[in-house]
Amino acid sequence: MKYLNKRLLTATCTALIASSAVFTSAAHADLTAAAGVASSYYWRGLQVSNGAQVWGEATYTLDSGFYGDLWASSEGFGVGPEYDLTAGWSGKFGDLGVNVGAVTYVYSKDNSQGASFDDNDPGDFSDAFVKLSYGDAFGGLYYNIAQAQSQAWVYAGYAIGKFTPSIGYQEFKDKFQTMGDSKWDYTYIDLTFAATKNLSFIVSSVIDHSGSQMSSFGLPANIDTNRAKVVVSYTLPIEM
Repeated sequence: MKYLNKRLLTATCTALIASSAVFTSAAHADLTAAAGVASSYYWRGLQVSNGAQVWGEATYTLDSGFYGDLWASSEGFGVGPEYDLTAGWSGKFGDLGVNVGAVTYVYSKDNSQGASFDDNDPGDFSDAFVKLSYGDAFGGLYYNIAQAQSQAWVYAGYAIGKFTPSIGYQEFKDKFQTMGDSKWDYTYIDLTFAATKNLSFIVSSVIDHSGSQMSSFGLPANIDTNRAKVVVSYTLPIEM
């Protein structure tokens, strides 16, 4: 599950990073690609890998604004490599940028959560999303539409020169990942600094969460702590 700041392909390598609010323009080249490396996999305010992450992405856009996207990562929530498939439409209405679509997240098979399905099947984990931008402001909503989950993520941010502060809220209700039919949620803040065109730094912290259920979410990183996290990422656009 990539973080929105990853969408800022010239600034950050995420989940995206997710960052985060650059919209594909129908006037651009039909096929674009990028690759990157990050000190860890950063996703919606959480560090979801113990090691570094390497990723690649290719996007094909039609003149009408419809697009397809493939994103692949060496890390995937501690259960092996991940790839994401996205289809959607992006365009502008005056100064308002709009991006709507759906994404499915595909992982290596994972038995650690006691799940009754294989995570390596497309469609097991899928979100519908709406992302908006206006000038330097951006925001969006992702809502899970697959399996026995009920997850929602909403975020908003504002670019100020090389700095991009944002805030996000994530809610889970997932019997496969939260030990029974339980629910928890958290709020986080982060700050992205684009040191160069390709090098960025993200400082993030969970500022509020619903309590003990958060620690039961089976990730390799310590997501039940409020300590700040720092992620360093480098993005390299690929000429097609």
